Amino acid sequence: MSIPDPALPPLIAPDALAHLLHAPDLVLLDATAVLPGQNFDPQGEFVAAHLPGALRFDIDALSDPAADLPHMLASPAQFAASVGRLGIGPASRVVAYDQRGIAGAARCWWMLGVLGLDRVQVLDG
Repeated sequence: MSIPDPALPPLIAPDALAHLLHAPDLVLLDATAVLPGQNFDPQGEFVAAHLPGALRFDIDALSDPAADLPHMLASPAQFAASVGRLGIGPASRVVAYDQRGIAGAARCWWMLGVLGLDRVQVLDG
């Protein structure tokens, strides 16, 4: 895990994100995830409504399918390849959000940090 960029706090305010929406290094991720006890379709909600330019961070698709427990990290090579397909690289600035709270976005922030990405924030709002 890399040391987070001290200039980037873990949370970003909506008005600060609004100023970044056209930045070429920005990758905006809808990381909405189904938690235990919930029953909804995060992909369907993403298709119905998401922030402009957002991509879907599907925690199920980005986790280890062979693990006995849900949402375990894939191997570093598998996870890096999956994240790369989202257009995320070492120079990317990533902002994750969750349409149903913060858990999915926080998990995305953590997963990307484990991969070594240090320019990742969670939308506060």
